[in-house]
This record gives sequence, C-alpha cells and structure tokens, in this order.
Amino acid sequence: MNYPEPNHGLTEATAPFQEHLAKILAEAPEHAAYIPTPEGPFRIPQPPPDPLSVFPVELAALEDLDHRFTHYPPTGSQPGRYMQIRAEAKKLAIVLLQSSFHSREQALALTKLEEFVFWANAGIARNG
Repeated sequence: MNYPEPNHGLTEATAPFQEHLAKILAEAPEHAAYIPTPEGPFRIPQPPPDPLSVFPVELAALEDLDHRFTHYPPTGSQPGRYMQIRAEAKKLAIVLLQSSFHSREQALALTKLEEFVFWANAGIARNG
C-alpha cells in the first residue's frame, strides 16, 4: 500500500502562514524563541519582558515558596492533632456566640478563630 510521505502537501498549504510568520518575526526579532519543526527552526515572537518583573528572585525565596505552596499529606499523629485543634476552636466559638451580641466584632472574632485554626494546622502540616 502506498502511503503519502510525511508533510505531503504541507508546504503548499502553509505557505501563506509561513509568509505571515516571517513578517511577524521581522518586526519583533529581539523577543523571539525558536521551536524545532521538520522544516527547520521557526522563530516564534514572544511578548516583551514584563516591566514589573525587574527584581531578581533569590533562591532562598523560591525555596520558601516551595515550602508554602506544597501539599503536605497528613502522616502519623497529624490528623488527630488537626481534629483536636478544630474541636477546641469550635468550643471557643460556641462560648463567643453565647456571650456576645451578633455584631461586626463577633464576626471578626469568629474570623480570627478560623484563621487560628488554619495557621495552627498549617504549622502542623508544614513542620510535622
């Protein structure tokens, strides 16, 4: 059986695209990247550098971001400690609701209690 050769007719079909691409590349050669193709490397225009990204990021800062934004599955006694913190915070929230009027201040206190639970559990997750 006869199979067409790879890229059979591709050159004719893509000629207008290649001409358009050549025009774009001629207009912005300083911001370009190369990608390999069967016909050879094509230079693809890239956006200019972000003017707000002028400060280099130190390796220690990148490592800190890795630590902050990594999922830490619970191990060992961690699930029990999470549950204990949540249970005790819920008890305190009930005391708060029973002893104060429904108000902005009460809502803020509940929010801070939620933040306490979040940060306490994050500390357990990240540091064991």
